Amino acid sequence: MFANSLVAVGYVRCAANHPSFAARAQVAGYRFVFPRRSVLIQATSSRRFVSDASVVEFYNDGDEFTRAVIDPLGDETEWYQVGDADLRDVVREYDPAAADSPRPFRFAHGPTDTRAYVLQRALFRALAAGRPREHLEIEETVFTVLDRVLARAYESRRRSRVVRITREERDITDRAKAVLGRMTSTRATLATIARATAVSVFHLSRVFRKVTGRTLAKHHLQLRLLASLTPLGESDAPIEEIANNHGFVGHSHYSSVFRRVFGVPPSTYRTLPTAPRRHAADTVLGRLSRAGVV
Repeated sequence: MFANSLVAVGYVRCAANHPSFAARAQVAGYRFVFPRRSVLIQATSSRRFVSDASVVEFYNDGDEFTRAVIDPLGDETEWYQVGDADLRDVVREYDPAAADSPRPFRFAHGPTDTRAYVLQRALFRALAAGRPREHLEIEETVFTVLDRVLARAYESRRRSRVVRITREERDITDRAKAVLGRMTSTRATLATIARATAVSVFHLSRVFRKVTGRTLAKHHLQLRLLASLTPLGESDAPIEEIANNHGFVGHSHYSSVFRRVFGVPPSTYRTLPTAPRRHAADTVLGRLSRAGVV
């Protein structure tokens, strides 16, 4: 979608039945990736994990990964890349030792920052609508998003060092995430998820919160909200219809939750795509910053 000497922006769309879906792939460059759909990822030097819209994936230059199907529609991501020296400058703010190591990204994934997520999606839509004239705006946006997601990832890692988590607890949490990843258009019940993960409702609820730091309800709400960004920004479907299709009780409920999480109402987000002659600053960072999102 875009590349210059500082940053690059791209995307992946791969159907679950395509031969390349299950093939081992190698990443060239340092990338952080925002998934749209749930996929099981096995990355270099990492345990297998469920990647969905609540996750940011991190790849060092030369890292390899394989995928397994969760969502029958396959894999959809947007990715952002920065250079070696620039990445190390950002990482140094959080982890000086990692910044000077062969692998500046110490981990394969971390929790997403919802406002970073909506910002990168707004930038991606701007690029898809027609190349903006201001490269400076694109570069600043990429580094702003990187800084936010790294801050959230290191915050999560600090918490995980305090809480002792077993492999069984991680497996239960991953099974629950996989179930919820297939339910972004509907509401879920604790009993339904517990049956699918083969544990009691109490144990599931306790373990999920221990591992992730949040409830199943909040996790599922975030998945449904993030899934709704695609039809909201890339179709003319009425907002009421989008709300109903993602398990919300009508327009007002959806708008209230959307504003609370993203800082702007869905109607404002829908107007973010830039026309070919407009500056990205007017439509992406401009509106979001005026709304207090960034």
